[in-house]
Amino acid sequence: MGGSGGGYSGGGSYSGGNSPSGSGGAGSGGGSGGGQDACTINSDANLAGPIAAVTSTLSVGNILPVVLNTSGAAPIAQVASNGAVAGTLAGLPRLRDLIQCMIDGVDYVFEVTLISGGRISGQVRNA
Repeated sequence: MGGSGGGYSGGGSYSGGNSPSGSGGAGSGGGSGGGQDACTINSDANLAGPIAAVTSTLSVGNILPVVLNTSGAAPIAQVASNGAVAGTLAGLPRLRDLIQCMIDGVDYVFEVTLISGGRISGQVRNA
């Protein structure tokens, strides 16, 4: 899955995360199998503020890109369908990790697992 959602990347106005704050660069050689990589995400989520005109075209099993909207004061993770925003990811347990990893270039997808009335549920995972 190529890009990160067309015009939703916002042109990189968010300056955060790439530079480690603090001293000590030594010892960052990550062991084998210890903790979980902060950018490996596999979590259930509901779309917040689903856009009916977009979500009405979705089906269970659709795999949609997660895109960053950086046009506001803070970046927002959104789910897109055919270039239009379907809704926002909110309340995701590791939302901050997801946003930081997207800023660092990691891609994610949202797989639709349930459509019930206006509720859209799915699974967020690495692309």
